[in-house]
Amino acid sequence: MILRPNFIYLTIFLIFQIWLSACGLRCYTCETTDPKACTEIETCPPVWDSCSTLVLGGVTAKGCFDSSACQPPLQCCQGDLCNGAV
Repeated sequence: MILRPNFIYLTIFLIFQIWLSACGLRCYTCETTDPKACTEIETCPPVWDSCSTLVLGGVTAKGCFDSSACQPPLQCCQGDLCNGAV
């Protein structure tokens, strides 16, 4: 049986997508006075299902968070790297 190149590419793509989804949510993480300097990325533990951004006193803090505990002034979002523009 000869495998077609399209089948091979599709298989590789699907394996890659499954691997990405198994790796968990990724969020920007930092504590800085310059929000544009927040470029470090972390993979969240399974218990944290959202990314967060908190701005207090001119300091921006970003990271992983549990969405059930998200209360203002903390802003939460769900999706890889979603707290980059929050």
